[in-house]
Amino acid sequence: MRYLALLVILVATLPAQAQDDQQPARYYNRTSTGILVGGEPRYLTGGVTTIHGISVGPLAMGIGVGIEGYQRWRTVPIFGSLSYHPGDTRESGPFIQLNMGHTNCKFLPEQESIRVDGRDWGFMFSTLAGYQIAAGKLLVNFSAGYQKQKLRAKYSAGLAFVSYTLEEEADRFVFKIGVGM
Repeated sequence: MRYLALLVILVATLPAQAQDDQQPARYYNRTSTGILVGGEPRYLTGGVTTIHGISVGPLAMGIGVGIEGYQRWRTVPIFGSLSYHPGDTRESGPFIQLNMGHTNCKFLPEQESIRVDGRDWGFMFSTLAGYQIAAGKLLVNFSAGYQKQKLRAKYSAGLAFVSYTLEEEADRFVFKIGVGM
């Protein structure tokens, strides 16, 4: 939560910096799909995310949402995003990105006798490095990085008055391709 507060402070100071540099704030959008690799060998999963926000010069920040699938989980991460492009956010070149927020988790039990009693929110953190190619107003980017999510759900099996909490961490390498404007 402290990191999210820091990201909000950074976003709040960006317009003041933009006035000093005389650079206009522009709409920023990135939509990407990719694979998440990690855990046991069979844990090759996928996801789709979209980020909307503003960019000023080499910095871009926004709010993102996604849908990701794991073997026993479906998650909907909601996060703040901060990107740095050494040139400009609309030019071809390398970039780095930091995403941080929370994810809503849905547990998918393997047995029909397990009843899921509730969903919970877990922490999500992701870092990416990549390269984007500008083609007119359209940007195509390729990136790779690391993602960590804490997954948590409450469930019961058999006896209705006995409840369990399942907590797992999903540490994955991420490979994405995306488009933006």
